[in-house]
Amino acid sequence: APAEDDAPPEEEAPAQEEAPAEEPKEEEPAADYEAPKEEEAAPAEEEPKAEEAPKEEEAPKEEPKAEEAPKEEEEVKVEEAPKKKKKGKKKKKKKAASSGDCESEEMWNEISKKNGSEINWYILKLKGKVGNGEDLECIEKGSGGVKEMVTFFTDKPKGIYFGLLRVTTSDIMSVRAKFVYMKFLGTNVKTMTKAKLTGSLGKIEDKFPCKHLSVDINEKDCADDLKPEKLAKELLRVGGAHKPDKMSFGPDQEVDVTNMG
Repeated sequence: APAEDDAPPEEEAPAQEEAPAEEPKEEEPAADYEAPKEEEAAPAEEEPKAEEAPKEEEAPKEEPKAEEAPKEEEEVKVEEAPKKKKKGKKKKKKKAASSGDCESEEMWNEISKKNGSEINWYILKLKGKVGNGEDLECIEKGSGGVKEMVTFFTDKPKGIYFGLLRVTTSDIMSVRAKFVYMKFLGTNVKTMTKAKLTGSLGKIEDKFPCKHLSVDINEKDCADDLKPEKLAKELLRVGGAHKPDKMSFGPDQEVDVTNMG
C-alpha cells in the first residue's frame, strides 16, 4: 500500500503543459516585422524620382544664354550720342564766331583759303585782361606782308599781340603756302603780367592751327627779326626735303633761295 502512495510523483503531467512555451514560436513575430523592410524598399524606389528633380533644376544653366542684356549694354556704348553733343557744341561755336567770340577761327579760315586770300597777315590780342581768359580779337590785318606787320609793332612797347604771316613758296612744279607765327611782348610789359600770361599761352597758340615757324619779337628787334632773308633761312632750315626756288613775304618782298644752304 505505501508503494501506491508514491503515485503523486506520477503527477509530472504538468511537464507536458510546457507546450505553451512553444506557442511563441508559432507566432513567428519575425515574419510580422518583415513588412517594414518592404516599406523601406518603397522609399528606395522613390529616390530616383527625387534625383530627377535636380535634372529639371538644370534650367537655370540655360538662363544665362537667354540673359543677353549685357550685349545690349555694349550696343549703348557704341551709340553716337557723344558725337551729337559735340555737334551741338560746334553749332554753339559757329554762333559765337558770328558774334565775334571766335575771331581767331574766322581769321584762320580767311588766310588759309586754298584758292588764295585777300590778306596775308593778321594780328590778334586778348579780349580781356591777361589771366582772365584766352579769347582773342582781331585788331589788324592786311595784304602788305611782313613790312606792314613791322610798321604795326614798332610803336607798341606795352603791347601783347599774336600774329600770323602767310608766306608763298614756289618752284617750277608747285606753289605752296607756309605760315609764320609771331608772339609779340613789348619791352615795357610788367613781369607779373608776363607770369599771368604764361598759363594761357598753350591755349592761345592752339588758335593758330598751322605754324611752320614760330618767333618771339618785341618793338625794338622786330625790324631785324622779321627781315625776309632771315625768315627765309629759318624756313629752309625747318622746311624738310622739299626746297623751293623763291619765297614771297608780301608784295615786292620776294627772296631767291636757290643759293641758300
